[in-house]
Amino acid sequence: MRCFLACNFSPESKKLIGQAADTVKKKINEKKIRWVAQENYHLTMVFFDEVSEPRAQELSALTGKALHGAVRNFKIFCQGINFFPRVLFLDIPDKQNISIIYEKIKFLDPQKNRKFIPHLTLARTVKNDFSLRQKSIIKNITLPRLELEITGISLMKSEFSRNGPVYSCLYTFRE
Repeated sequence: MRCFLACNFSPESKKLIGQAADTVKKKINEKKIRWVAQENYHLTMVFFDEVSEPRAQELSALTGKALHGAVRNFKIFCQGINFFPRVLFLDIPDKQNISIIYEKIKFLDPQKNRKFIPHLTLARTVKNDFSLRQKSIIKNITLPRLELEITGISLMKSEFSRNGPVYSCLYTFRE
């Protein structure tokens, strides 16, 4: 199964993210972009890709031990929109709270040697990357600063469907 560790947002925060995404959708107005469904908004901390059920249980135990006493509700701020190849996201300029959590679980990250760039995915392109026109539009979009509440960290399972990914929570870590 495909698994990842993610920070979960409160329902109110998901609504704010959805409103920001709607603003961006109206400005870009493209059919070749797949938008993340509001119920699927999360902040990926570690992506494991394919793991077995026993490995998922092991990852859960290791994560629980690493995060013991460290997971409580906290706020992050998103401001601005940016992109990677194929990914449109809300930028998180103040990474301190997220980085503290990441440092506790970094040893689990199969890609721990890469730079950790916390971001909140809004959409993905169907093609390899955004067009020059889309990039120009994205660079000129102004969004208000969003205060978002993280309510826990979960080990998530990702399954593909015709309507986009379907996420289910395997384990949640809270204080």
